[in-house]
Amino acid sequence: MASGFAGLEKTSKKMYILMKPNFLQHVFLICSLMYTVCMAGSNEPAIMKTVRSMYSDNASIEISFNLHIFWKIREKEETKSGRIILARGEKFCVEIGASAWVSNGETLWQYSPDENGGQVVIKRLSDVDASALPSKLLSAYLDKYSYKLKEERKGVSIVECLPGETKQNSDALRIQISIETKSG
Repeated sequence: MASGFAGLEKTSKKMYILMKPNFLQHVFLICSLMYTVCMAGSNEPAIMKTVRSMYSDNASIEISFNLHIFWKIREKEETKSGRIILARGEKFCVEIGASAWVSNGETLWQYSPDENGGQVVIKRLSDVDASALPSKLLSAYLDKYSYKLKEERKGVSIVECLPGETKQNSDALRIQISIETKSG
């Protein structure tokens, strides 16, 4: 079993997630939670409303991140960097190291490097496990997490997101988002 730490960054915004294993699902969880920042409900801190108001329905979100995972059993640490572009309608691009997953809303292209240059797998998006898609994770996590303003310091608001009643079934133990207060 693994526990880990993931950092997401868009300009000076950061998100940290402590999580259990299942790498690609967690990457999509990160996408969904950042999207949640932009689309969340009315019990959110004011800074979350500011961030959400910056994005329209037609906008995409681009996030650079660093993912740090510590595997307890093997006592091994992994670090990967990547980028996520997320738009409505199951359109996304996830790049982690040399691997990539891209969807135009109908088709999913998955590129994995190997010693022969790499492999591209093309699937209809409808054939992919829907629970791993950003919009499905977004829907699942909107109800699972509550948001509260933890602290404000030096122009940065720290918002903590905690799983609700389904804490034992949650993929993320705690999520902390650092948001530049002035620009959201």
